[in-house]
Amino acid sequence: MAGFEPLLLSQFGYLMGNTPQPIAKQLLASPAATMSFAAIPQTYSHLMVVVRAKSASTATSFIADNLTAQFNGVTSSNYNLAALFCTQAATVSGAFAGSRANMELGALWNSFTPNTAGAGSHWILIPNYTDTSFAKVLLYVGFATDGGGSVDIHVGGGALAAGTSTAAITSLSFATNSASNFVTNSAAELIGIP
Repeated sequence: MAGFEPLLLSQFGYLMGNTPQPIAKQLLASPAATMSFAAIPQTYSHLMVVVRAKSASTATSFIADNLTAQFNGVTSSNYNLAALFCTQAATVSGAFAGSRANMELGALWNSFTPNTAGAGSHWILIPNYTDTSFAKVLLYVGFATDGGGSVDIHVGGGALAAGTSTAAITSLSFATNSASNFVTNSAAELIGIP
């Protein structure tokens, strides 16, 4: 067994037939500002979201955009995040941001890059999403490439301040940090973990 599967098996318990279940998937047939999931079933223990996307931004930098997330339509400046990242260097850097209107996650390659195959891929875990006692958090791993030799990796987490809401997560929304559209064929899949 390779990759993240042993971690998921040991920490999130989808053993003995309790396998992750696809809930919904979006594959953009045309550019769109957001990819969202509403009316999320409250029957699982955890949520996982897999995103593969590219920004339509044409800012003159290859990695000029990031994926953002919001819980339950909350747009107030009550999200916090922390991350480690490495962009075309051997050195790992850290970042923290508080009082944001969204959780800024890993990089999305943008449309400035001459290689059209470039994109960002993200694995996002939202533990105990139905619990109403604690702040809502997510953990993520994101990797972006221009489709050639340029790469970027992010590992981090974000949270919605408990003073704002501890409600169960019933909807998720993803957008680009630049407010540019996602390009055609960007995709997001929501998965329930028993």
